[in-house]
Amino acid sequence: MFERSIFMGGNYLPVCARCTGIYIGFSISALYLFFSKGYKGNKVFNLYQTVFMILCFLPFMIDGAGSYIGLWQSNNFLRIITGSIGGWAVVPFMVLVYNFSSKGENTVPIFKKDYHVIFICIFCVLIGITIYYGILDKLYFVFSVLISMGIVIYYSEICAVILKLIFSKTSDKIILSVSFIMGVSIIIFVSIITGG
Repeated sequence: MFERSIFMGGNYLPVCARCTGIYIGFSISALYLFFSKGYKGNKVFNLYQTVFMILCFLPFMIDGAGSYIGLWQSNNFLRIITGSIGGWAVVPFMVLVYNFSSKGENTVPIFKKDYHVIFICIFCVLIGITIYYGILDKLYFVFSVLISMGIVIYYSEICAVILKLIFSKTSDKIILSVSFIMGVSIIIFVSIITGG
């Protein structure tokens, strides 16, 4: 689907425009949580954060569903922007699901300040605009790595949550290591069977 992919630096990005936004959002959100130590958080989001993150999914869902059922024809600009807006919000929810303890106290916040959710969202949108308009064409490789990292994060987080539910007494280090290997293995397997 080359018409849905973004051409940058003489090459097409590895996935379609909407997935580019989603996976860039995953990567930026994960990097933020890593450097802010938010990945250790287990406290349920406050009302403001929850509402804002849920609202971030709406443009993505509306544009995707509306164009899919034929109400309108979407374009790559809308796809990458709505993907960026919705993509970043997935990672904090998955971190919360992974870290939340039904038996213990959940006191460590994922976001230190409420405005951080807005900051991450705006940053992801700006990156999406930068990619769409080819402002940093020379950074094709960097953006491709961020997209690939987002794909690995997605599959690894799903595996981590499942493994944590099954092996709740196993250390996080082992679960995260195995889930990373599983995530990469899934990507390789899918790539092989689809001829990608």
